[in-house]
Amino acid sequence: MAKCVWVLQGEPVLEFLSHEDARGWLHDTVANLRHEDLVRLTVTMWAIWYARRKAIHEEMFQSPLSTHNFIDRFLSDLKTATPTEVK
Repeated sequence: MAKCVWVLQGEPVLEFLSHEDARGWLHDTVANLRHEDLVRLTVTMWAIWYARRKAIHEEMFQSPLSTHNFIDRFLSDLKTATPTEVK
């Protein structure tokens, strides 16, 4: 399930998934990703974790497309709720 969700997130996020060292991956990700892509990566990890917990503990299974749609909706709501800078 997780692989399918990651594939739906787009190329900028996918580039950072193949890293051998966890600390190096985290450093490279924070240092090199644009803020929007870093937020998408973080929300995706959270959504996959949440879906896995639901499947393991409550036997409620969610499709990868449902998880992807949740991520898109959440990011859209987050963007709407975030104030923009006034110049």
